[in-house]
Amino acid sequence: MPKRTKLPYNPNPPIYGNLPELSLPDKIFSGCQPSKYSSQYFSDQDTVDCFRRKIYPQVRVNGKGAVLFPDEEQFLSELDDALLHFDMFRGCFIDTGEHSLNVQRRYFKALNETASKLNDLLCGMSELHATRLAHAGIELRQYTEKRHSSHDLHANVAELMTATEKVRAGLKGKNSGRFAELYLLTELLGQMYQSCSGRAPSHTDNQHNQDSKGVFFVLIKSVIPLVNLQNKKSIMDSSITEGIKLLNQR
Repeated sequence: MPKRTKLPYNPNPPIYGNLPELSLPDKIFSGCQPSKYSSQYFSDQDTVDCFRRKIYPQVRVNGKGAVLFPDEEQFLSELDDALLHFDMFRGCFIDTGEHSLNVQRRYFKALNETASKLNDLLCGMSELHATRLAHAGIELRQYTEKRHSSHDLHANVAELMTATEKVRAGLKGKNSGRFAELYLLTELLGQMYQSCSGRAPSHTDNQHNQDSKGVFFVLIKSVIPLVNLQNKKSIMDSSITEGIKLLNQR
């Protein structure tokens, strides 16, 4: 399997810190049939043969005659790896509940406003207030000389406000996250495209030939019917184009 050097961009990290180590029995994989490919989508030989015979010839060379995917086996191996990672990360991008970008926008807006109000209250704190807090068990750094046991709430709240503002800036726009899965797939295929061709993926706007939208567009469109996507029926050509444009803006 090709070594993936870059993880997909994810504004919704579900896990913080290191993952726990797994204690797997030595014989857990005994009896498993060795496979050349790792993703569930390439477990079917007919699917592999379809990409080998039909899709690869369509994307091997771009409209200018430049060879983008010179090695058929590398193309299939890199594509298999992208599809495997798509399944691994897909759950973080499904637009339901707390993963909805609109829900996140409301939350971070409320958090930023609350932090701002708390900062105003801290700025208005008197020494008497701080003394009472100290007797209750918390000493504020700006009102005490005990460096080793003090807390700088002002700095912590300021850092929280800065962080929430950065998050909100990243969530700006009208995008509700409806096509977050598609954009994840686009990003992983973009890494695969660049790894094989040495070129950044692009989209071609051809007003004279609407069917000619570029090799990368063709690659994405050929993969969509294969993978699990929550709202696959809603995906239009314009949705794919928008995903490519977002990828190129990074």
